[in-house]
Formats: sequence, C-alpha cells, structure tokens
Amino acid sequence: MIEEFDMGEIIIGKQALLATTPENLYVFDIGSSDNLVYIFDPFSGSYKGQGINYGPGPNEIGQPDIPTVSTYMGRDKILMIDLAQWKIMRYDTDSMIVDSAYVPQRLLKINDNNFPSRARVINDSTLLAQNIWLDPNSSKFTKVLERFNLRKGAFESFIDPSNGPAQNFSYDARIDKNLIVSGDYGKDRILLLNSSGLTKRNILGPEYGSDKKLIAFSNIVITDKYILAVYSGCKIEPSVMAYDLDMLGKKIVVMDHEGNYLATLKTDSSIKDIKYHEETGKLYLALSGDIQIGRVDLEKILSDEISINNSPKNNSPNHKEASSNPDKTPIVFLDDKDQETDHLDLGNILISNANDAVSYQMIQCDKNSKNEKFDIDSVIVTPDFIDGDLGLNFMYPGLITSLTLRLNGKATAGPFRGKVEIYGNGFDKPATCSISGTIVKE
Repeated sequence: MIEEFDMGEIIIGKQALLATTPENLYVFDIGSSDNLVYIFDPFSGSYKGQGINYGPGPNEIGQPDIPTVSTYMGRDKILMIDLAQWKIMRYDTDSMIVDSAYVPQRLLKINDNNFPSRARVINDSTLLAQNIWLDPNSSKFTKVLERFNLRKGAFESFIDPSNGPAQNFSYDARIDKNLIVSGDYGKDRILLLNSSGLTKRNILGPEYGSDKKLIAFSNIVITDKYILAVYSGCKIEPSVMAYDLDMLGKKIVVMDHEGNYLATLKTDSSIKDIKYHEETGKLYLALSGDIQIGRVDLEKILSDEISINNSPKNNSPNHKEASSNPDKTPIVFLDDKDQETDHLDLGNILISNANDAVSYQMIQCDKNSKNEKFDIDSVIVTPDFIDGDLGLNFMYPGLITSLTLRLNGKATAGPFRGKVEIYGNGFDKPATCSISGTIVKE
C-alpha cells in the first residue's frame, strides 16, 4: 500500500516532519545538528538541495518549532520559529538552494513567556498559531488558537478559548476552503471552525469525557477534498513519554469537509507526520518503521476503501447485528447532566427566533454495540413547526454529537408537546424522545 520515497543516502532522525508546496516536497529533520531541511521535486522525486543550519548563530536555528512553508508571489518561503534564540526567521527556498552565502530574513524577536507555535501562514503578515503563555512562577502553560501579526509581533483575538481548542491540540487551516480543523491530543474530539473562528461542528469520539489519559489526534491535514486525522487512541502510561513513537497513531481517519466520516486508513508503522501534495494526488507519510518517508495515491486508496465500506453487503437494510435488547435503540438522548433521558424540556422559546437554533440536544450511540457504524436515514420532529438537524448521516459506537432543533416559521404562541424520532439502518425501532416547551412572543 505504501510506496517508499527514495531519498538516496539521506537519513532522517526521529523528529521528521513534512511540508509540500506545488513545486516542492520538504523533509525536515528538526532533531539534526547539521542541516534541518532537505528539498525534493515531488514530480520526479529528484533531490534539489538542503539548508537551514542548526546552531546558536544569528543566521542559525537552535531549537526549531514546527516549521511551515507557504508560496508567496510564486516563491516558496519557509517560516522557522527558534525557541532557543526567541526569533522568527524566513527563508526563500530558491535562494537558499543556489547561494551558499544566503542570509535568511529575521522577521522579529519574540517574547519568551508568550510566543507563537505550530504556525500556519494566512498571508505575508499574518499567521494562525498556538498562543503559548508560560507561567513565570511555575512550569504551567496555556495554549489557545489565535492570529499573530508578524509586523507588530502581537497576537490578535481569534476565538473564545472556552469554545475552541486549548492546551495540547493539533490543527490545520485552509482559508481558501473557509475551514480550520483541530484535534485534541488528550480528548477524543475533532472541532471544525470557519476562518472567522466560529464553530461549524464539534465531533466527540467514544472516549471523550473519560478519565483515560490518551493520545487521540496527533496530526491534522486538510486537503482539497478531505480532512485527514492521524488517530492513536493509545493510553499513556506514567512511565511512557507522551510523544514516544509507540504512542503515535497508526490510523488515518478520513472525513469530508463537513466532518462526515468516509474511511479509516491503517499502517503498520507509527505516523510521525503527514502532508498532501495536491498536484500529484500523493499523500506523504513520515514513518517510524523501515520506510522513512512513504507515499500513497490518496484517491486510489480511498476509492478502494470507500467501495469496501459502502458495499451492498454493508449497506443492506438486512445486514445488521442482532440486538441484545430488542426494546433498546442504538441511540440515546442525554440531558444537561449527560444522563440518559426520554424527555427534553425546551423551556420558553421566543417566536422571533424562527430559523435560528433554539436548542442543542446531545445524543450518544451505544458504546457496546457490535455494529461498526449506523447510517442515519432521517430525523422527524413533531410538532411540525420545529425542525431537527443532526448534521450527520452516520453514528458509530460511543459517538456523542448534538441534535439542533429550530423553529421554521410556522410556530404560534403557546405551550406544545411533541417528540423527536431518529431513523437509521440497523435500528430495531427509531430512537425516540418526547419534547415540550412554550412558544412566547416578545
């Protein structure tokens, strides 16, 4: 499945990272004591050059953060944050390769108590980055996702930390797709945001909210069509480092840009990093096994995987596991204390809220189900002036997500009673919950 990318005599250390642009493949060795990056032609596979010297000098990098590469006015620019000298450097790839005396551009000095990390380039003067605050009186730190102005050297508020990713998280951004996706390391959660920082979708996995210490999503990549999330799910033992290679994921969960599950790709080796080259359709993987850098034809492997997952056998209405309890549906409704309930009180709803969400009700798929996935057919709500939107066409065991209820303009003032019914393939009967509330005028 995985083809080895031939790098000749080049050996990459434990801390291998990748980047792609239309014309180049970058292989970073951020643990090196010599050159930190090697550049290849992604079309021919030929070696182009190397650069970015490690060291304490003014034009060297002493402790590299996660690098990022972007194309600006037809030229590749490598952005390096140095956590040893607290500076941000920018390298022009073509100049670095051909000129041995090339001097990179030093953009600015950064604060050693409050600095950007894991940056993504929005434009020539703005980054999206983790904003890291170090407590000067302890070893504690805080991370949130914010914009960073390269000209001012200052962070700009981007998202409410209470609703966004925080502490340890991986993420990727495609401003052209109006999409930012984050995955929490220690929480089984995927968060989809738009480029303004507003939440589009919050996907909770089966281990979300548990007391397990685990590595969940260690890497996120957004391609032109897909969201790729490297998933581990390994429990962290006290004696094991969180970033030990054995703890990194061997699976890639594939979703569309709406967060709908498509497939899971599996490897035999732990995945250090992944990047996608759109022009060739190749997914590059930095691996911990015998293959240093591998690549696969993403569309081909996904078409094979999705055709298997969506085969008539798997989609047949008659193909389902026997229920251990015929009176129990695979989906339950949760109250505001995350306890199973068969009734939801929506309270008072202003009639002026027509077409706006009036309630977000949590539902959960049975953790102990033997089915790998349940396809959702429909959500029906009565009375008919309330619409229900699950936002998903599937559920898998343990998944927690929200059901959005909104008025549709037919509502009249007064109390109401009704119910929500969720129908799906593999259900013995619909998941049902009664609802009540009062429509009020302003």
